[in-house]
Amino acid sequence: MITTVDQLIEHMGGTAKAADVFAVTAPAVSNWRKWNRLPAWVVPRVIAIAAEQQLTVADALLATSKPGKRTEAAE
Repeated sequence: MITTVDQLIEHMGGTAKAADVFAVTAPAVSNWRKWNRLPAWVVPRVIAIAAEQQLTVADALLATSKPGKRTEAAE
C-alpha cells in the first residue's frame, strides 16, 4: 500500500518521471515530496494510475491534497 507521496513518486520512477506524467516541473514534484501533499488536481490522475497498475493508495494520502491551480511545466 502506498501511504506517502515519496512512495508514490518512487513507484512512478522518481521525480523526473512523475513530473513528466503530471506535466509539471521536477521542483514542483520535489515540493510535493517535501510537504507530503499532492495538489487536488493530481488526485484523479493518481487514482487512475493506481487502478491501471492495481496499486492500493491510502485514502489518507489522497485526503491530504491541497487546493490550488495547476502549474504548467516549463517548455
